[in-house]
Amino acid sequence: MTDEDSDESSIYDEDGREEMVDDDEMSSGEEGFMRGYDEAEEHEKHKEKKEEEDEEEKED
Repeated sequence: MTDEDSDESSIYDEDGREEMVDDDEMSSGEEGFMRGYDEAEEHEKHKEKKEEEDEEEKED
């Protein structure tokens, strides 16, 4: 993995994004967009898990 790869992956975690905003490598708007993306992804995971649990309950 190159340094560039690790820099790219850091935008996907909150600490990495905050550091990039502090270093003027990312705007606060871009950071907000990525935060919204993360929240939507978490919401989708919870939704899928709930649907799986609902299906299991129907089978019982």
